[in-house]
Amino acid sequence: AFWTAVWQNSEIVSARQAVHIPGLSFLSDRTAQYDVILADLDTSKIVPAFGGKVVALDQPLSFVPDYSGRQSDVERFFTRQVPTSERLETIEKYKVDYLLVNKHANEDWEELVTSFSSFGVIDYENDLLVLVSLARLH
Repeated sequence: AFWTAVWQNSEIVSARQAVHIPGLSFLSDRTAQYDVILADLDTSKIVPAFGGKVVALDQPLSFVPDYSGRQSDVERFFTRQVPTSERLETIEKYKVDYLLVNKHANEDWEELVTSFSSFGVIDYENDLLVLVSLARLH
């Protein structure tokens, strides 16, 4: 599948899924080039353009041998009511530095963010996204 980004008023609109993702330029100021960012598969598409690396995308990458496992782990992480202990295993497995939660893509986003309050701090939040720094875990 081909994915295109459409810019409108410095915001990105995903034409393929009709998921609205606000401009992610804040990632450039808050994350480093090699920071690992865990986000749902749709949100992950555009993250590398602004900063850091993602755990998985929805398209296989030939140079990532464990891609299908990564994709499954990301999908499971953002599945409703997954225990925090299981989510922590995923964070540790991929050495995640930041959790990026798309409020529109995750019905239980508040519960998800709250469950990580003792492991990290909210570094940025707007109407659609929450960036949680997980530096305390490293």
